[in-house]
Amino acid sequence: MSRYTQLIQIARELNPRVILEVGTWRGDRALGMLHACPKARYVGFDLFGDATDETDKVEFNVKAHYPVQAIAAKLADFDAELIVGNTRQTLPEYVKGKEPFVDLAFIDGGHSVETIRSDWGNVEKIMLLGSLVVFDDFYSNLPVERINIVGCNRVLEALERPYKLLPAKDWVVGGGLVQMATIEL
Repeated sequence: MSRYTQLIQIARELNPRVILEVGTWRGDRALGMLHACPKARYVGFDLFGDATDETDKVEFNVKAHYPVQAIAAKLADFDAELIVGNTRQTLPEYVKGKEPFVDLAFIDGGHSVETIRSDWGNVEKIMLLGSLVVFDDFYSNLPVERINIVGCNRVLEALERPYKLLPAKDWVVGGGLVQMATIEL
């Protein structure tokens, strides 16, 4: 089982009313979660086609970029809202003045520790009591120097709340393993 299969299972079991995803990318995870929970409202954040070589370097991204219009078309049969831009700016603006309303969040946008910390700090503000946040990119078997700058390890380790590592692990190109972690609120 891949780690993304776990995400779809979580969505199916929770059957959330609102799913928030940081890092929509191609929309595949969004589509999987929405097929599992077709009545859910989906809010997705990404740079989409606005990503640059510089943002890729800062966020340790090696994947291609897709225009928001292509993802919107992919999600057209669902209640989906897509927000374009750097989440260090778009998320604080989005959560401003909102009461908690999100049941399930998936944080898998920028891969720098700073961006993951920022994403978590903003997402946490709009999570309902009893909700779940899933973090991608918890690394093992990587040099400490690398884990200090990339992935969610340091963010989760600094929290004063427990987190749970999900069992599925995938190999990282160049060595190491990656898995997901969850926090219940």
